[in-house]
Amino acid sequence: MNLNITDVEIFQLSERIKNLEDLVVKKNKKAEATRAQKMLLLKHTGILEIIIGFKIQKQYKAKFLSVLLNCDETNLENDLSFIMNDNPKLRNKKDYEFLIKTFDELGMADKKKEVEEFSKKIPTK
Repeated sequence: MNLNITDVEIFQLSERIKNLEDLVVKKNKKAEATRAQKMLLLKHTGILEIIIGFKIQKQYKAKFLSVLLNCDETNLENDLSFIMNDNPKLRNKKDYEFLIKTFDELGMADKKKEVEEFSKKIPTK
């Protein structure tokens, strides 16, 4: 059997297969993080301190964070109360492992080391 398939046809078939694979195996193109992980990233990079320094009410800071992080404003207002006081509700090994991995992937060795040290102080459950 002689199939006279041209290079153009091979290319077209290859593109169709790639498109089908993309439809079947949807790739996650963004990093996923929980709300707590997002807040901890902001805290350990110093960004949250800047936002907290805004001369506006806490509810407006939460509204700003809500827009920035695409999270519920009420939950963020509660998080603001907890996170700056190092409340254990927003501290767990899993979240800090995420931070360590993220800082490592970003090449932020100083932040990675800082978070590793902080994570050692978190009691294991």
